[in-house]
Formats: sequence, structure tokens, C-alpha cells
Amino acid sequence: MFNFRTNDNSKGQSKKMRYGVALGRVSSEDQRRRGVSLDAQKNNIHKWAEENNVIIVKEAYFDHSAYRGLDEEKAFLELIEYAKTDRRVSLFIVDEKSRFARSRYTRIVYEEELRKAGVRLHAVSEPNYDTRTVHGVWMDGISITKNEAMSVEIAYHTRKGMRENVAQQDPVTGYCYKNGGPAAYGYKNVRVSRGRDHRGKEIVKLLWEVDEEKKDIVREIVLEFWMERGWTWKMIRDWLNTQGIPSPRGGLWNASSAREICLRALEGEYTGIAYWNRTGKDLRGTGQKWKDPEEWIIVKNAHPVIITQDEMEELQKVKGPEVQKRKGKGANNPKTVNSPWLLSGPNALGEPFFRCLACGGNIVSAEGNGYKWYLCASYKNYGPTGCNKPLWIDKQFEQTVFKAIIRRFSEDKVKELVNQVNSFMEEEYMDIQKARQHIEKEIEKNIRETRELMATIKEAGTKSKSLLLAEMEALADQKENLEKQLVELEKEQPQIKKLDEKIILDRIHNIHQIIENGTNKEKRDFIRAFIHSIELDPETNQAYINFFADPFRTTKIQTGNPNGLPVSILNGGDTRI
Repeated sequence: MFNFRTNDNSKGQSKKMRYGVALGRVSSEDQRRRGVSLDAQKNNIHKWAEENNVIIVKEAYFDHSAYRGLDEEKAFLELIEYAKTDRRVSLFIVDEKSRFARSRYTRIVYEEELRKAGVRLHAVSEPNYDTRTVHGVWMDGISITKNEAMSVEIAYHTRKGMRENVAQQDPVTGYCYKNGGPAAYGYKNVRVSRGRDHRGKEIVKLLWEVDEEKKDIVREIVLEFWMERGWTWKMIRDWLNTQGIPSPRGGLWNASSAREICLRALEGEYTGIAYWNRTGKDLRGTGQKWKDPEEWIIVKNAHPVIITQDEMEELQKVKGPEVQKRKGKGANNPKTVNSPWLLSGPNALGEPFFRCLACGGNIVSAEGNGYKWYLCASYKNYGPTGCNKPLWIDKQFEQTVFKAIIRRFSEDKVKELVNQVNSFMEEEYMDIQKARQHIEKEIEKNIRETRELMATIKEAGTKSKSLLLAEMEALADQKENLEKQLVELEKEQPQIKKLDEKIILDRIHNIHQIIENGTNKEKRDFIRAFIHSIELDPETNQAYINFFADPFRTTKIQTGNPNGLPVSILNGGDTRI
């Protein structure tokens, strides 16, 4: 027999070739030993794929707790996105569904995203319930709840063990054990063996030791620069970066890193005091926050000393009142769309809006001594090492941006844009109407075939009825799928009316009223309705405005000169505008 209809002419290949992505995850040492290691999961997945004629086009295997921030795991998100966008993929394969996620919220949200993209979550080592049936919905729900309950139980016993561990003194050094994570700057983690348990397993504990290379840096930052010289955290940051000293994470220092070291010293951490349970999430992995001080666990003589007791007491006397006075400033001022800084934050699409072309950083707000300006975030956070060509742009630059919008959208340009948008909307509407008509015809055809099949079933014999009923079920599934497509089509149809040229021109003419009397949110929204992005070029002292209406055409404007800019408080930066 010749097959001229499909690409598969091979004999004996009974199953259709399918494509999928694969995920493997472990979240503890115990899992790595208990037969669910990454290698074991990978072998199970590949064996199933080979037996079921599935080609794995992308896979990811990593160590991460599925209960704490899995939706921030880059490999996980990339695999989800790949499965949704690659049209070949129809399967998201895991060893067990608990490897996908234990949290009900994470599991349901991402599994639904995959389902809408035509991708099914499939476990190779446990039953896969058909959620189109009542039984399947119940069993799948029970499975999800079981996985979440198991994770909560694990979290409870883990925290219980950590609480006991942090208060336990090491018999050799006399210091307390640590629960993992990076050591404070100036210390380093050291793993020590403390015998074996009743099963013969080696007991390994974690302690902090002084990092001799960083010890003097800590003392210099805290005692000399901060306490004696009265340097700000930004000044300390700049000194560290100019000296080429790597930050705790290996990159450039920012003011927050310097601040953290100073506050740790003020709290006594560099004098041997250990804190635990000050912040954390609940057992469900939500609600990261500072806990009540009564819940904190504080252990003295927990690790070696870098700053002596006398030095710490002097530090608290000198800097304590200053920090206490500043504590909490800005804590109740979350970012808001009603910010008076009209050019800060993302554009209407959530993309960078105001950028520095010298370093690629965002332009952010800055103020001091009564002055307000826009400044490159790389310079603000890291000093000259972050951006060596910063410009301070007066906040009045916002008015220049408003004027550029008025010049750009003349009456003729608005008419042209309205015609283009309305033509596009008309074409979109006609395409959706054609698609709707096609689906409605298919539904009518399905109804006719169902009626004819029902008549045939009445006349058929007992043996034929089972086959005909199976065909009836297939028609019912087809009808349900068509009706879903029709609903999705309704959602896709543009709900906005055609643009009214007169209304838009009236709004353009009323821009002065928005500038003078509008709220900050109205002003921000107005700017972002027209402008895609603004790029600042320190080399030419110009800003380039990219309008949404014509992304290939930019408007160049001079950035202006902030009169009376206090050069002295900018600590040596390039103040030319």
C-alpha cells in the first residue's frame, strides 16, 4: 500500500511519533540517596520515552525545593516557556508529579498554562488520571493535596532540626553549629566530622571560621571608615570598588552590602553572637517577613570574634542612635504607579523605559539637599565603577518630554495613525468572523452526524452498538472542543471600538490641562501611551525618544542644564548636562 498523505511510510511502526520536554528535580540529600536521584529520574524518563515513541527535545535536571520559590527557578521557567512555544511539544514529562511541584498553587497554575498550550503533564512512575472524568478529578486532587501535605510535614521537621542544631555547642571548638547558607562576610564555612550515628553514617557539622583575608577588611569598614571617619555607606562602597576588592558575591559593591556589614557589627554578629529565626516563611512557603523579636533565637559565643566586646560597645554608643533614628525610613513607602517621578519605572509593556546608553543601566530618581534629578542606577548603586559617565538630569526634564509629545503628534500625524489603527482592527475583525463561521459550520455538521448516528444505533445489533457508542463519544468530544474554540475566539475578538479622530485630537489639545491639573498617575500613563522608551547618551548630551507610533524614528532633544546643581555633594562625578 502506498501512503501519499503523511510523512510516515514505515511498516510496523504502530505508534505516532510524539515530542516532549523532561524535568527532574531533587530537594534534599535524602532524595538523592533514596532512588529518586537526578540520574534515576532521567533513566526512568528516557526509558519510558523510548518505549512510547517519544522524542525529548529539551530537558532540565536541578536541585531545588519545589515548595520554596520554584517559580523563580530559571531552568524551570525556561522549560515551561519552551514547552508552550514549541508547537511540536505535546508532553511535559516527569518521573513523579511531585517532582513538578508540591505546592498546589504552583502545580495548578503551571499545569493549566501547559494545558492551554496543548501540552499534557505526564508522570512515568505513577498513575496519570484522566481529569475529564469525575473519578480522575478526585484522584488528581487527592494526589496534589498529598504532595503538599508531605512538603509541609518535611518543612516542619526540618525547621525543628535546625532549631535544635543552632543551639548545640561543638564539643571541640565550643562554638555553635550553623544551618547552612553563606557565612557572613569575614567568615567562611567549614565542615567538620563529629563521629558516626547508630547506622554508621558520618555526622558532618558546619562551623564558621575567620577568613583571614577578609577579617581586616571588615574591621577597616566598620571601625575606621564608619565609626571613626563617619563615612557614608556610599563612600565606603566607592572606596571598596576603587580598591578592586570583590563584594561578598564576587562582583561590585553597592551601598546595601556595606550597610549590611556595618549593621551586623552593630548587632554583635562580628563579636560572636548568632541570630536565627529572625525572618522566614510559614510552612506553606509564603509570607517572607521579619518575625517578632520574641521568636528570635540568639546564641552567644557562637563563632570566633572579629570585633571585640569593647569595640562593639563603643560602636553602639557612637552609631547606635544614628541608625535607630534612621530605622524604618521609607519602610511604609512602597513603589506606586502614582510616583511623582514621571519617567522612572517600566513602560506600558513592562520593559525598561529610561536607559543610559553609556552603561545600559536604568535611569532612576535621586534627590538630596533639596535638589531632584534623574541619575543612572549603575552609578547610584555602584559609584564611578558602575558608570563612569553619569549625567544628572534635572526633574524639569519631564516638561521637555511633554513638549516633545505635543510636537510629535500634529493633527495630520494623528489622522494618519487613526486610519492605520482602524484599518488593522477591521482586518482583525474580519479574520475572526471567518473563523467563527467555520467553527459554527463544523458544529452544525457534528450535530447532523450525531443525529444520524443515534438513528443507526437504534437499528443496530448488540455487537455493533459498542463500536457505534465509541464513535458517539468521539463526536461528543469533538463538539465540546469546537465549542471551547468558539469561546476562546470570543475572548480574542477586540472589545475596543474604532478610534475617533476627533476625541483623540481633543485629548492632544487638552494635554496642558493634564500637565497642570492631572494626577501623577494620569501624567505617567499619558507619557507611556505615546512613548516606548527614552535613551540618554552622555557622549552627546542628548536624549533619544522612541515613540510607539513609529519605533524606527526617534526624536532627539537636548537634556537641558539643571541650574544651580550642587557639584560638591556629588562626590566627583561628571556634572555636565
